[in-house]
Amino acid sequence: MANYVVLGARLFDFTNEKEQRFTGVKVTYIDMADDSSVTKGYQPMTINGEAESYPEFAQGAGVYDLDFRMRPDRQGKPVLTLYSARLVHPIDLSPEWILQGQEVS
Repeated sequence: MANYVVLGARLFDFTNEKEQRFTGVKVTYIDMADDSSVTKGYQPMTINGEAESYPEFAQGAGVYDLDFRMRPDRQGKPVLTLYSARLVHPIDLSPEWILQGQEVS
């Protein structure tokens, strides 16, 4: 497991056109900054997990210890899936908090 900054989590529950029901949690997080010739800064990533893990994100944004696992999709190709999460430290991403003590021009 490793620490990642989670920006948010959202439950999903829908039925597709074939009447198949899908439930889970969609988690948006950032890892290391990517500074290359075509990207700068942090690129958000999204991963799905089991709906049962949603309560782990009750704090909202924060540093979380995330555990990922691989599972096969319908064609047998590997898909990265969120297996478990544990809050390490909550964070506040509001502009007011981020700009505390800084002069804004």
